[in-house]
Amino acid sequence: SYPTYNNKARKTIMRAKADALIDSFTDNVVLGVVRFSSDANGPSALIKLTDESTKIAVKNSIPTNANGGTNTGDGLRRAYYQLKSYVKTSPDEEVLYYIILLTDGNPTYYSHTAGTRKYRNNDRAVAEEDYQIDNLNIDDRGGTGSSDPYSNSLNYTKVVGERLLRADAGLNIRTFVIGFSGVSADIDKAITIAANCNPAGTDKKEIYFEADSEESLGIAFDAIKESMLSEYWHIYGPYGKPEEQ
Repeated sequence: SYPTYNNKARKTIMRAKADALIDSFTDNVVLGVVRFSSDANGPSALIKLTDESTKIAVKNSIPTNANGGTNTGDGLRRAYYQLKSYVKTSPDEEVLYYIILLTDGNPTYYSHTAGTRKYRNNDRAVAEEDYQIDNLNIDDRGGTGSSDPYSNSLNYTKVVGERLLRADAGLNIRTFVIGFSGVSADIDKAITIAANCNPAGTDKKEIYFEADSEESLGIAFDAIKESMLSEYWHIYGPYGKPEEQ
């Protein structure tokens, strides 16, 4: 189970399963990887899969080490704007937008615009309007990396989910969350993140996947891929877009 893995083993497992997921995608998919720790500054550009070299480029953008805290809200914020930056190849092109968030479920940092390190020590609740939701590098960071008595870090993910991902009906983003943890409190937080990043009333079974081992992480990725394909076939049929036939 998950608790038996050290951090190096977890990263190796995550990388291997993510690589396998990328290999399974067809050439009409556009992918981006948003790396986040204490912040998500400098997200990579979107890459369209056209051949093996482009798949390798996406794989190489996946981080191989982990440092700093966990600013999940910042990762979601930058992922939203990365998807929003996609330029359609034609006005009538129908695009399906997805985010896959792999997390231990425990946010420990958040981004805000209050300045002067107002919330630096996590000693007060953050006003919702002070959370950063624009597409810039972080203005200031709050959190201690551990204790969070006001749940500011988790609340930041809620604000990003509700004001960006859920509110943008034009993109209609489906956000899948994989809770890669064996700790019940962290699992509850991951489920909360999934709920707030998707339309109200979305079935938890459709958007949240629990992974506490290498096998269950692979199963989660497979289930997400099947969900994507199901939605794609619903729009285009089993033969794909006309230019793909």
